[in-house]
Amino acid sequence: MNRPNRKSLIEIVVMVAIIVALYMLESVFSFRIDLTEEKRYSLHPATKQLLSELEEPIEVEILLTGNLPGGMRRFQKSIEETLQTFDVYSAYKIEYFFRDPLALEGEEQQDYILTLADYGINPTNLFASQGGGQTSRMIFPGVVIRNEEFEIGTLLLKGERGMSPDEILNLSIENLEFEISNAIKRLVTQQKRAIGIIIGHGEMEEDDGFGLVEALVEDYEVFKVPMDQAETVEDLLGFEALIVAGPKEIYICLSCSCHYHANDSRGKKIRYLGIVDHFTFR
Repeated sequence: MNRPNRKSLIEIVVMVAIIVALYMLESVFSFRIDLTEEKRYSLHPATKQLLSELEEPIEVEILLTGNLPGGMRRFQKSIEETLQTFDVYSAYKIEYFFRDPLALEGEEQQDYILTLADYGINPTNLFASQGGGQTSRMIFPGVVIRNEEFEIGTLLLKGERGMSPDEILNLSIENLEFEISNAIKRLVTQQKRAIGIIIGHGEMEEDDGFGLVEALVEDYEVFKVPMDQAETVEDLLGFEALIVAGPKEIYICLSCSCHYHANDSRGKKIRYLGIVDHFTFR
């Protein structure tokens, strides 16, 4: 064998050895080298820690599907790439698939769309130019994330008032890591702290206060509590906080007792947060 051929053979053997070594390292350590200028495949340390501490696999439904125009295709691809990056750093498998809610039929479709609405994922009209005219279709720009016990949904296309569609799209792509990791964090939280909203003395009716509940429900279990059903102080000790929103009637003695004793009973302190018009104990 002449010298040039022998040198080429050695280079090939070295190259194969490097590839085998990298493959073996990848099987032991999950890593990804991000060479993109905008660090598209890099994650915040808090996200890496969250993913490394997962205790079971996660499944993700991507609801943005179908024949999409360029900007939305880029958004869809960014969602997919974010989940792929999450999977690299996750202690357990993160699988994803695409699902079009409008492909479901009849009552199943209606029930699923209502479920998505409960998660804050409402359909958006997407307008696009096609064949010299303009078309529109409904899209659901969000994901549903689940483990063995629970599922949660989150809207991914978000913007601020006054933003153009392109600005909203770019901002949403930038925030994908935060939005998806925040949803995963809420999913794996074993027990939410509870907040009680007191009713029964002229405060909010049962159907009122939707905005207040909506603001709290992502991080807390929120319950509307008729005060006449709280027979003892112990009935209220399970709440992290009690909100009294604008009572218009005098609280009876039981309420007074609950207020004072709940502050020192066995060292357990209940915080009363009030948006109060007037607040009188008899």
